[in-house]
Amino acid sequence: EDGTQNSYAMSASLILKARQHGEMIAFYHSHPDSCASPSTQDLAIMTMGDQPSWPDMIWIIGSVYNARCVDIRAYVWNARLTRFVRIE
Repeated sequence: EDGTQNSYAMSASLILKARQHGEMIAFYHSHPDSCASPSTQDLAIMTMGDQPSWPDMIWIIGSVYNARCVDIRAYVWNARLTRFVRIE
């Protein structure tokens, strides 16, 4: 994390280490004062070129307004559509 409210960072080596020690199925983060949809920055992290960075992971995003979570959405990679889609 860079210490700002507007971004986050994940170390690939820490993710790999965590996955070796147990089942890791999702990433979670929040969007303060914004919707629970992937931002441009999120999509840059979630993908490498036209492929997912972590193809078997669920991406969960919470929308937070006035210190309250007002929406939570989850996204998975759809290989046929070659993009992330919301889990309904």
